Amino acid sequence: MAMSRRSSRSSIPHAITPPPKRGKSSLLQPHASSVRMVNPPFNSFFTQLIPRLLQASAWVTVMLFGVLYVASITFFALIYYSLGAECFAFSSDSAEWDFRRVLWLSVHTFSTIGYGTSVPDCTAAEVLVLLESYVALLLTFWFSGFTIFFAMRPRSRVRFSKNYLLSTENDELLLQVRMVRESPHALRDARATVQAVLIEDEQADGSAMERCVELKLVASTKSYLDQWTLCHHIVAGSPLWEIRTQLASKLTGIDVSLCVYDTAYMQEMCLYASYASNEFVQRAHFAPMIKLVTNPRGGAATLFVDHAKLDAFIREGISSPARKRGFAGAIRRSVTQSNFGTALRHVGSNSPKPSHRPSSNNWDTNSSSHSMPHSHGLAAMRSRVRARRSSHE
Repeated sequence: MAMSRRSSRSSIPHAITPPPKRGKSSLLQPHASSVRMVNPPFNSFFTQLIPRLLQASAWVTVMLFGVLYVASITFFALIYYSLGAECFAFSSDSAEWDFRRVLWLSVHTFSTIGYGTSVPDCTAAEVLVLLESYVALLLTFWFSGFTIFFAMRPRSRVRFSKNYLLSTENDELLLQVRMVRESPHALRDARATVQAVLIEDEQADGSAMERCVELKLVASTKSYLDQWTLCHHIVAGSPLWEIRTQLASKLTGIDVSLCVYDTAYMQEMCLYASYASNEFVQRAHFAPMIKLVTNPRGGAATLFVDHAKLDAFIREGISSPARKRGFAGAIRRSVTQSNFGTALRHVGSNSPKPSHRPSSNNWDTNSSSHSMPHSHGLAAMRSRVRARRSSHE
């Protein structure tokens, strides 16, 4: 399983990798809050070297290898030059002894070319040539290993919303955060967990205890990750129920963990997103970001996912025409109109058409399963479409 600390909450919250762009893309992203360890155990530089290099970008590794390559060649050339001309033989007797001669000898030895224009002619020089070839092999193998690592590391990118929201649905409080796939290839079998970080027993001197609690999601798995809204109902039994009126002061943030199967790299990838208290928005719901468009000629309908609207939200109390029409009903109507066939497109990304989905002409506010009471999201709807298609056949 490949692990990646969240990026731009791509990512890939967001995905792991360049500094996060807002809209949280996951590849890598540091935790939203600042943590400083006091009196940690001693760790030598070399114990932290490999982890730091693995977390560095590919360009940093290439530049570091180039610097070590040039420095090693120059270092051994200086040692060769200090031994003097009597320790080396040249293919031409008229060749003059200078630093350029031993520099090329060091280059040919380090790169394992070995033209033979200059050869060691004493024990000390022969030992140094052997040592330089050994250092060259170690450095080459090290660089090759990192090259393979960077080439084969999954680049699954999932973009998370900048904020997590507290909204009201059927007189119940609902904690929400949503995400969208940025990877051009399909991501399957997504599993998500959400933990809330709560402040407890705050003292007069400002010190306090933090407690992490896991929040039960309405749906914690999804067959196809295209767009997903994670929802937690704050009801009796929820860890947030007793502090529901004090969330602004007691809830310091949430951590989202997402594991998906990358169909291009054929392995599981885990992404992480962290939200701080200043990213908490109350009395708001996410604006619609998916649109189902029916083909006027009666063909397959198309589901559009607008990445530009991932972070958009609507303050409660402001009417939204897109919410007046039920999403489940729109799906059922669009399935009938489109002869049970649809295509999926992502707007605002370079994604090709992934999986087939059903349709309508309305924007849906939340595509998680809680907004579709008689289904389990778009994946379940896909199964019903296939069943109806086979029954018609």
